[in-house]
Amino acid sequence: MIARQSLKPVDSSPLALDVPRAADRRVALLVETSKAFGRGVLRGVSRWLRDHEPWSLYADERGFEEGVPPGLEAWQVDGVISRVPRDRLPAAWRRGEVPLVSLRWEEGCGPSPGIHADEAAISRAAADHLLDQGFTQVGFCGVRTRWSRLREEAFASLAAARGATIHVFDSPQSSQVGMRVDAVPAIARWIESLPRPVGIMAAYDVRALEVLDAVRSLGLACPDDVAVIGVDDDEVLCNLASPNLSSVNQNLECIGFEAARLLTARMNGEAVNTDSVFVPPLGVSVRRSTDILSVDDPDVRLALRLIRSKACDGLTTEQVAGVTSLSRRSLERQFSRAIGRSLHDEIIRTKLLTARRLLADTDFKLAVIAARCGFAHAAQLCNVFKKAFGLTPTEHRRQCQPWTKPPT
Repeated sequence: MIARQSLKPVDSSPLALDVPRAADRRVALLVETSKAFGRGVLRGVSRWLRDHEPWSLYADERGFEEGVPPGLEAWQVDGVISRVPRDRLPAAWRRGEVPLVSLRWEEGCGPSPGIHADEAAISRAAADHLLDQGFTQVGFCGVRTRWSRLREEAFASLAAARGATIHVFDSPQSSQVGMRVDAVPAIARWIESLPRPVGIMAAYDVRALEVLDAVRSLGLACPDDVAVIGVDDDEVLCNLASPNLSSVNQNLECIGFEAARLLTARMNGEAVNTDSVFVPPLGVSVRRSTDILSVDDPDVRLALRLIRSKACDGLTTEQVAGVTSLSRRSLERQFSRAIGRSLHDEIIRTKLLTARRLLADTDFKLAVIAARCGFAHAAQLCNVFKKAFGLTPTEHRRQCQPWTKPPT
């Protein structure tokens, strides 16, 4: 769900009445191309432009920490989408004389009014994934930035609410974003002190690579001893990792699309909400680094494996019990004690999670998704989905893919 948080609005001067045509507008995209976050955002901006008149763009190759290029202010831009810190922007832009959408968390305060990732929802996705794999010991390895602290706080709170024990890495080496040669030994010492098995959330994918290096340096196995999940779902980094890295997909394309839509409204002189918009993640892209069930009971572990592989094929609780050494009643009792849900609830939950992924990632019709997920028809999927998540499948798809045309 896209949530809005009330913040102090940015001062804004009225726009001129002779608003330039979209094709004549000069828009600066001050978004890095060197990181997966920036590239994903720019894909979302391009998706917006596909269905609208093009802008005259400033979109250079950029690093994350680069400021406003010399001379750009003199170009007399009509709008800006920016990841540059607010205090490094031209004074006229800060005063609201140019429509601007910020994608940057500021260290000294809340986010500048704009479009941002929902940090709490990101941590919830990672925590739920590790805890659903059966981990009762979990850790967070972050960096000393505002967004990382928000992820850490949400992760710790969510994991504690589900009864897990939390461990947090805190070291001077965590003060800098980006890979550091001296970070791995410190992370290794921390991991060595943890009870195992343990599931660790890294603040972002680069940090997760350092965690994986630390695990290897200790001679431990991933995911058997230490499971690791990152954030950004940078396909290149995740597949370079050994083992391949599970990661939270932030739905960056949606962030870019919403930023372009908001900037267009501001350039058109429309009265728009000045609160920040927070975009939730799509979910977890599961790869080998967390592909394990850390459940002690072998019958419960076997039941979980069967449910996760066959839930959408019409699986029944009797069939699940049939592959274990227990009666259905005994398995139900042990399963509920270990997982906190009944066999039936876990089957429905698995089917719904598959439906959510297909709604977010594909343009399949509801009838097709219902059939693929083992529901009798689309109406049944809609009823169960809304009861579980508080919104219809179509509403969920529109939030994940705002460019989707509404049904006619």
